[in-house]
Amino acid sequence: MSIGLAAALTWSLRRSVRQEFDHAHRLLVQESQERERAQQETQRSERRFRALVQHSSDVTLVMDRDLTVTWASPAAHEMLGRDPVGTSGTDLLLPDSRAAAWAAVERSSAAPGRTVRLDLELAAGAAEEPTQIAVRLTNMLDDPAVGGFVVNAHDVTERSRTARHLAHLAFHERVTGMPNRLTLERTLEELEDTPGGLSVVVLDLDGLREVNAQHGSVAGDAVLQAVAAALADLPDASAYHLGGDSFALVARRAATRAELERNVETLRAAIRRRRPPGVADLSFGAGAAVAAAGSAAPLEILRVAERAMHGAKASGRNGLVVVDADGLDEAVRRRALNARLAGAIERDELSLAFQPILEARGGRWVAVEALLRWNGADGPVSPATFIPVAEDSGLIVPIGRWVLETAVRSLVQVRAELGLPTLRVNVNVSARQLQDEGFHAVLHELLEQTGVEPAAVVLELTESALLTDPDRAVQLLAGVRAAGVQVALDDFGTGFSSLSYLLRLPVDVVKVDRSFLMDVVRSRRSRTLLSSVVTIAHDLGMRVTVEGIETAEQLAIVADAGADTVQGYLLARPTPAADLAGLVRSGAPS
Repeated sequence: MSIGLAAALTWSLRRSVRQEFDHAHRLLVQESQERERAQQETQRSERRFRALVQHSSDVTLVMDRDLTVTWASPAAHEMLGRDPVGTSGTDLLLPDSRAAAWAAVERSSAAPGRTVRLDLELAAGAAEEPTQIAVRLTNMLDDPAVGGFVVNAHDVTERSRTARHLAHLAFHERVTGMPNRLTLERTLEELEDTPGGLSVVVLDLDGLREVNAQHGSVAGDAVLQAVAAALADLPDASAYHLGGDSFALVARRAATRAELERNVETLRAAIRRRRPPGVADLSFGAGAAVAAAGSAAPLEILRVAERAMHGAKASGRNGLVVVDADGLDEAVRRRALNARLAGAIERDELSLAFQPILEARGGRWVAVEALLRWNGADGPVSPATFIPVAEDSGLIVPIGRWVLETAVRSLVQVRAELGLPTLRVNVNVSARQLQDEGFHAVLHELLEQTGVEPAAVVLELTESALLTDPDRAVQLLAGVRAAGVQVALDDFGTGFSSLSYLLRLPVDVVKVDRSFLMDVVRSRRSRTLLSSVVTIAHDLGMRVTVEGIETAEQLAIVADAGADTVQGYLLARPTPAADLAGLVRSGAPS
């Protein structure tokens, strides 16, 4: 029994020892295999790194603390034209780049592993332009395998060339190669304190579109290049191509009108001489603005010159408009006024005053005219001052829309307070506002919202506004009247004063200007003229309102002449809508 037990124990012990031995053997084999795989991976990584470095176009350098190159990748020789090992890294750069390189080294030295990126220019190479490199500098001084700064450099010369080309395109016109508007504006910003003053001339070619249509764009480009060459020959001035057919000249002094006229004529002659074969005589309109030192912002001078150019173009071919110092001051004042006016609605600075329009006989209230008022931050501004500015800038469209909406909505309130359900409202409208695409839609929606009948709204337009383009005026007014809205010809007698236009213009009311009343009390001829105008208007089916009634004698004469309605300070001054009821109670005719 004891022998069998001993044998079993011996067999069990041998088996356990053998299992432990087998396990240890397997661990040794596994460890050996893993070590071999790790060595193979390291060798592959090293071969891969050597292959990448060997065939990479990027340069890798290692520099010690003194910036001496201790190792260089094969690409370094190709880029630098020599083996840089043993050379100072800064000697590889152009002098202008060395200070930036030292600054980068100082920033990288602040902490182990810190990387700094920058662009530098190499001194080596026989190329026509320096080699531009993008550099990545890493502090690996504390890494025992490196012990220095690692520089990775990539040739970005082509990228820099492309960037410069794009920058050139951004600041120069393609066809002429001249500096463009952006360059001009940047230049003008730097001329704020030019001691000798500033002269800016803007010119715009006539007929370039026709040249392109008849001869092709190549001929059109040749015209632009001819103008550019002529401009380049002018002394003491910098030339710019603003785009399309517009150019500019800038002189750093305040030129006289005679000098400007002489230079413009010289330029016209030069352009005629240089015009391409087959192209008819070239002309241009020019605008000039001249300012003394510090009198106006240079960009403002440019804007004034451009507006002057448009004025010259409007006057015909080869026009020239010169804005001197006084004119420039006025232009700057108008622009500042326009800037303030642009926010007048949002700041609640605009309001309406209403002046009654009464029957000439009997004094019954027939209508009220809505008159715009502006009480700005610096006090009231006369309509005679700000309305022309709004007309020129286009602000008259949103302002006119506000006036129309406010006047029609106020009519509902005024009718109820005065107990005059048939009262009309007269609203002054500019030709520019009438031509706005959204005008008719706004008017239609406004009448629907308020419930005011269309015939209760009378749109007043001046003679000069309507007669600038009579055919267009007839078309626009016909559309208004088709909607049931009435039209009044305002200030009759101050514009073209042609009675024949009354035959063409579809108007309901003629408002005779106050100038007809100047001598009407003393002059029989004036009274006869007034009566004739009233008779003609009535024969054409129009009503007549006479403005500017200031005396009882004038009122009697106007009534005798047959005028339908009257308006003026004798009857009532313009007043806010809320005060109209009080005006009636105070004894004004109603």
